[in-house]
Amino acid sequence: MAQPSLQRRRSTSDFLRLQAQREADRGGSPNWIVNALFSRMQNDLAYQRKIREFSEGLPKLTEQDLVAAEEIDSSCPICLTSFSAILNEEEMALALDTPAHPVEQLGVTRFKDTCGHIFCRKDALSWVNQGRTTCPTCRRPYIDLPNAPEIPQFIPGESPGFVRREDGSMHFDISEYATAAASVMLPGIHSLRDQGIDPEALLAQVQEAQRREDREQEFSGMYS
Repeated sequence: MAQPSLQRRRSTSDFLRLQAQREADRGGSPNWIVNALFSRMQNDLAYQRKIREFSEGLPKLTEQDLVAAEEIDSSCPICLTSFSAILNEEEMALALDTPAHPVEQLGVTRFKDTCGHIFCRKDALSWVNQGRTTCPTCRRPYIDLPNAPEIPQFIPGESPGFVRREDGSMHFDISEYATAAASVMLPGIHSLRDQGIDPEALLAQVQEAQRREDREQEFSGMYS
C-alpha cells in the first residue's frame, strides 16, 4: 500500500486538532473523546513498537546451536516439522535467486530472552505479528503489555455519558458512555492504518501542535 502523502497526514491531523479546539471553544474544555483517541493511539503505538522490536530481535539458529541445545532431532511445536528439515529447506532456498518464502522467515529461532523455546522462524514470526504476547508452548509472556491509558476527566453536562434526571441532577450512564466511546474512538483507532494513515506521524504532529498552542497561550497570558 502506498504511503500517505505529507499533505494528507497534515490535513488529517489538522482536522482532528480543530475538532478538539471547536469543542474547547464551545464548552470551555477539550473534547475528552479526542483526548482518549490519542491516548489509545499512543498506547497502541507503544505496543506495536514492542512487537516490532521483539520480531527483529529473534535470532537465527544454526545446526550447531541446535546440537548444543540437544534439539536437532526435535520438531517445531507449531507446525511439527523437524528442525533438521527446516534447516535443509533454508539452505536450499538461499541457493535460489527467488526463494519461495521471504528470507527472514527461513530457518529456526528461539525466544532467547524469556523461556528459550525453539520454533521455525516462519511460525514464530506469524505468532508474534498476530499480536500474541505469550509463548505458544509455555504461555510465558515475552512482551509486557503497555499500561492502560488514563481515562480522561468527565465533565457533567458536557462529557458523553452524562444524562439529566427528572430532578435536574446529572447521572452518569455507562451504556451511554460505551455507545459514544465505541462510535468515535474504536473506528478511528482501528482504521488509521487501513486508510493509509501513518499513526506515528499523525500522533507526532498532533502532539507538536498541542505543545505549540500551549506555548502560545502561555506567551499571550504573560501580556494579558
